[in-house]
Amino acid sequence: MKFFRENLGLKLISVALALVLWLIVVNVSKPEIEDSCLAELQVENKDIFNADSKTWEIDRGSVTISYKVRSDQRSLISSSDFKAYIDLKDYSITGTVPVYVSVLNHSGIIQDVTPKPTVIHVRVEDVQKKHFDLVSHEQGKAATGYEIAGIQTDPSSVTVSGPISAVGQISSVGIRVDVDQLSENQSGKASPVFYDANNKALEGLKNVTVSPEEINYTVKVYKKKSVNLLSSVIGSPAAGYQYESSTVSPSSVQLSGDSKTVEGLQVLELPTVDITGAMDNVTKSFRISELLPSGVKLADQNTDAVVTIRIEKIPETKSNSSEGTTESPESTAESSSARDTMSTEQSSSSQGSTETGSAESTEESSSSQRTTRESSSSSKGHETSRTHESSSSQRGRESSSPQKTQESSSSRTQETESSSGGKEGTTAS
Repeated sequence: MKFFRENLGLKLISVALALVLWLIVVNVSKPEIEDSCLAELQVENKDIFNADSKTWEIDRGSVTISYKVRSDQRSLISSSDFKAYIDLKDYSITGTVPVYVSVLNHSGIIQDVTPKPTVIHVRVEDVQKKHFDLVSHEQGKAATGYEIAGIQTDPSSVTVSGPISAVGQISSVGIRVDVDQLSENQSGKASPVFYDANNKALEGLKNVTVSPEEINYTVKVYKKKSVNLLSSVIGSPAAGYQYESSTVSPSSVQLSGDSKTVEGLQVLELPTVDITGAMDNVTKSFRISELLPSGVKLADQNTDAVVTIRIEKIPETKSNSSEGTTESPESTAESSSARDTMSTEQSSSSQGSTETGSAESTEESSSSQRTTRESSSSSKGHETSRTHESSSSQRGRESSSPQKTQESSSSRTQETESSSGGKEGTTAS
C-alpha cells in the first residue's frame, strides 16, 4: 500500500502521458479514413399515388453513401451495412424527396454517414391501362416437309398498365416461340414481350406491368404434300362439234394439313365442267381453297385452278362420184353388140367359103380367122378403153372389179365362137 501512496502525483502524470502516447501511436499507425459504397435505393409508401390513379418514377435506383472508419476496420464495412431509402410521403411540389441512410451494422466504428445525392427527383404520371392481342413470333423453321400451321395462346390477350409515357411506346405484345426443326405439335410457356412500331423489342420499361405474366402456347405442325388436280366434263357439244381434250393449270398444288388427312389425299377433284351445246373452247376457274377438306390448306398462297376444255368442229365428209357406175352398163351393152356383129360376119364368111371351093375356102378361112383375131383384138382394146374410163370415174375398187371380170368373160366367149366358126369352115372345105 505504501508503494502506491508514494509519489502518487508522479505516477498519475506517467499514466496520463502513456495514454497520450498511445493515442498518438494509434492515430499515426491506424488513422481514420473516409470511404464510400453504392447502396440500392429503397422506396417506402409506394402506393401513396394509387388512389389518384397515378404512378411514379424516380430518376435513379441507387445512391452513394460516404462514411469514415479506421483503416484497420475498413474491410469490415460493406453496402449491406447501410439502408438508403426515400419516403414518398415527403414528396413535394418541387418533385423531390430527401434521401435517408440508416446504419444497420458496425454503427460503433462508422462515423459521418452522408448520402450522395441528398435528394431524389420523382416523376408522377397518370396510369394507363391498355389491352393487347398476343402476337406469336416464330424462332427457326420447321423440319423439311412440314410447316408451322399456327400458334395458339392461352390467353389470347393481355392487359398492360403503367405510365402514359411508357405504355405509349408499346405497339404490340407477343411471345417468342422456338419452332426450329419441329415435326409434331408442341406446347410450352413464355413471357410476354413488348414491341415498338418497328417491331423491335422494348427492354427496361419502368413501372410497366402486364397481366398475366406467363402465357401458355401450343404449336400446330402440318405435313406438306403435292397433290395432282383432276378435272371432268359432262354433257355433249353442239351438233357438228366434238370434245377434243382438257387441261388444268396448275396441274398440281402443294397442300398441308394433319398427317393422317393429307396422307389420304391422292388427287383433288375439281367440279365437273358442263359442255352441253358448246361450239367453242370452254374455260372455268375454281378457287382451290374452297374445295379443300376440313383441316387441309394450301401450303402456298391461295391459287385458282383454271380448266380449259378444247372443242373442235367435226370435219365434213365429201360424197363419192357415181359417173363410173352409170357408164358401166353402157360399156357392157356396146361389148355385147360388138360380139353379135362379129358372130354374124363369121357365119357369112363360113358359108361363102363352102360354095367357092376348098382352096378358096382354106384361104378365106385363114383370112376369116385373121379377121376374127383382129376384130377380137380391136374389141378387147375398145372394151379395155371403156373399162379404164369407167374405173377412173369411180372412187371405189369394188365397182371396177366386177366390170373387168364381165369384160374378160365376154372376150373369152368371143374367141371361142371365132374358133368354132373357123373349124366349121375348114370342115366344109
